[in-house]
Amino acid sequence: MELNLTEKEKKVLLSLISKLYAEPGFSDVTASDLSKNTSIPTKSIRGVISSLIKKGIVFIEEEYVCSNGEPCIYLSSD
Repeated sequence: MELNLTEKEKKVLLSLISKLYAEPGFSDVTASDLSKNTSIPTKSIRGVISSLIKKGIVFIEEEYVCSNGEPCIYLSSD
C-alpha cells in the first residue's frame, strides 16, 4: 500500500512515533509537542495531522486531552 506522504507528513509521523512509549494505543503527544520536536509551526502541524487523519494513519479523540489541555494524537492500528 503506497501512502504518498509529503516531507512534512514524514517528519511529523517520525516525530510522533519517536515520542510514543508505554503500551500500544497510549499517547500523550500533542500538536504543540510535535511542533517543538520538528520546528514546524503548530498551525502547520495541525494541517499535517489533518492530512494524516484523512489518510487513516493517525487519529484524535477529542474527549481525551493531554496534560496541556490539547487533544492527544494517536497512531492508527489499522
